[in-house]
Amino acid sequence: MPVAFINGARDQESDEARDKKLPRFGNLVESNGFCSDVLSDDNKVLHLFIAYGSLAELETHIQVAGRLNYVYEDQINTMLEITSEIGRMLNGLRKSIEKRI
Repeated sequence: MPVAFINGARDQESDEARDKKLPRFGNLVESNGFCSDVLSDDNKVLHLFIAYGSLAELETHIQVAGRLNYVYEDQINTMLEITSEIGRMLNGLRKSIEKRI
């Protein structure tokens, strides 16, 4: 999902430029961020572990930002609740894939 915004509106030129740069893979169906026809289940699990590590790094950055008083405590709590939910989703997806292996 593109995140280029100007004055609260999506920048259509950025979307179009991005779409031209992306490779086309024909009939591949992307599901949960993975091209299911390309990655094996083992590789999907590996990518989920990497994503979980990145999530942990994000949580660390959020905590550091809080200690440096860059964000309010209620914002920190909200962000950490969201990252916790994402962590549960990643773990659930990983476990469901591991059952198939």
